[in-house]
Amino acid sequence: MQSPGQSDKVLHFLAYFGLAGTLAYATIEFQARPRLRTLVVFGGAFGVGLGIEILQGTLSYRFFTIGDIVANSLGAGLMLLWLPLEQYIEYIPLRDYVSVTEG
Repeated sequence: MQSPGQSDKVLHFLAYFGLAGTLAYATIEFQARPRLRTLVVFGGAFGVGLGIEILQGTLSYRFFTIGDIVANSLGAGLMLLWLPLEQYIEYIPLRDYVSVTEG
């Protein structure tokens, strides 16, 4: 059975994988500029995680931990593997499948 610290790292990993995925989707228009996109996706997720950890270190009831930063970075880094594969995917806008009627 995992200790609470280990399961916490899994949650950090999954959360930052999801955050980086959201940033990857939000920067789909940057596909022609892969370095900029990598910087935004990984740098954005890493920056948020680092900022949160630094702020937590200033609170008496929270802790700054390197393990959380590592888990966050690994989650965000795993999403970077998606970027080169994305060229084989066609994104279809949701509005093509959903009709919105007024009334």
